[in-house]
Amino acid sequence: MYDNIVPELEELCANFDNKLHFKPKQYRFVHELTCNYILLEDLQARGFKNAPRREGLNEEHTKAVLAKLAQWHAASAKRVEIRGDYPEEYVNSYFSQKNLPFIENMNAAFNEPFAQCLESYDLLLPEKEVILSYMKNMNELYLKFGNIDAQAFNVLNHGDFWINNIMFRHSKDDGEAVQEVLFVDFQLPKYGSFAMDVFCFLMTSPQWNIKLKNFDNFINFYHTELIRNLKRLNYMRPIPTLEQINAQLEKYGLWAFVCVQRMLAVALLDPHENSNIETFMSNNEAGKAFKKRMFYNPKYVQQVKEILPWLIEKNYMHYMTQVS
Repeated sequence: MYDNIVPELEELCANFDNKLHFKPKQYRFVHELTCNYILLEDLQARGFKNAPRREGLNEEHTKAVLAKLAQWHAASAKRVEIRGDYPEEYVNSYFSQKNLPFIENMNAAFNEPFAQCLESYDLLLPEKEVILSYMKNMNELYLKFGNIDAQAFNVLNHGDFWINNIMFRHSKDDGEAVQEVLFVDFQLPKYGSFAMDVFCFLMTSPQWNIKLKNFDNFINFYHTELIRNLKRLNYMRPIPTLEQINAQLEKYGLWAFVCVQRMLAVALLDPHENSNIETFMSNNEAGKAFKKRMFYNPKYVQQVKEILPWLIEKNYMHYMTQVS
């Protein structure tokens, strides 16, 4: 990603913006090492910083990220037109039959404690039944999610697109206006529907008071920026309509639920909470106890009790829509 793919996408955009970058500057040692490594600049030296994950992003920051994401997605689609398919590991990622045991274990690790916490979310009985039924089918939905619809508009997703993997540089005049946005941590790229990145970002990273209220406006904004960048890149294949964008969000709604259940819980986690990736992913008793603490976190409960009914209302948890 760092050595080839990201530079290729930046080169495509250089035709209309030679200052556009998606990632930090990358360096190589004078004497090459015998192991693989990634050596990146310290973005803080140029004034970049993360936004506070528990507070989330305001509307200006959210739109700045969506605009940059639309550039990334447009360039990644144009690259297929010019160079052909992405490497197999970016097409399949971990959404494959051979990884089914991993998928099953991961879903069990989250779904079991989540089901035990549902009573705290003030759900109506039909809503609770939809969620419990949906979780029972998630292993199949994961495999379906990994399939590429060749007739649809596809992009190379960042794959882990949330507030902690985005850095901002602000205006020196007021320290608030966004001047530049860069992405970090390109470890989970996945070629497929743009819905993966869009859901991950919009479900986890905007401020709570605008997350659901402005969701449709954010989708419209992303679509407008996507069209603008595809045209700048002289993209020759069909450009998705807003109706097609929304249809894709319904079809790939799995990722909305996954990110609400898992990534949002992490984003709102108390910074003093003792956690590590092993405990987070584990299906043992310590892992389940840790996830229950996440799911009972008052800041998480405040959001998830409203988001879950909203997901159902938006048809993002319609099992048959997503397996067809």
